[in-house]
Amino acid sequence: MTLLTLSVGYLTYIGLTTSYATVNLQVLAAVLGGATITAGLTWALINGVEPSINAGTGLMGLVVIWGHAVDGVANVIGLDWMPALGAGRNLVPKHPVNAAVVDITGSVLPSSVLAVTGDTWPFLVLKLAAATFVVWVFEPELFDETPRYSILLLIAVLAVGLGPGTRDMLRATFGV
Repeated sequence: MTLLTLSVGYLTYIGLTTSYATVNLQVLAAVLGGATITAGLTWALINGVEPSINAGTGLMGLVVIWGHAVDGVANVIGLDWMPALGAGRNLVPKHPVNAAVVDITGSVLPSSVLAVTGDTWPFLVLKLAAATFVVWVFEPELFDETPRYSILLLIAVLAVGLGPGTRDMLRATFGV
């Protein structure tokens, strides 16, 4: 954690004090804000439509969904909205699944729609749906029988979303 903090701190310092590196704090704010909003809306939808989906995880399910929302929103912003945020050119997909979603969306939707929505938003929907499915799988009985194992599994699921999401968010923030 210390190495990560030092690295991000150094990159931020270089980005703010030199001309050869950039730091786009508006991207960081947009990703974290967008992830929080989309996770909150997803959670509200779950609670309104089918509250049994999160019966096993409680608020830990919201954290899992938020972690995957960070990944989805970071990709949407990094691949589609960097110029709109004044953060330079769009990035390219780093993961085959994301690249496939972008390619399929680009080939299915008309260019007039893509000009407004971009071609990465289905990846965010996919991430939110997958995280919601995983939250649904964790039934209350699973937590009653093996609480430590259940928490460990949820942490692993969170890491699968938050790890790549953090990478993509920092990649977009520093324009690399």
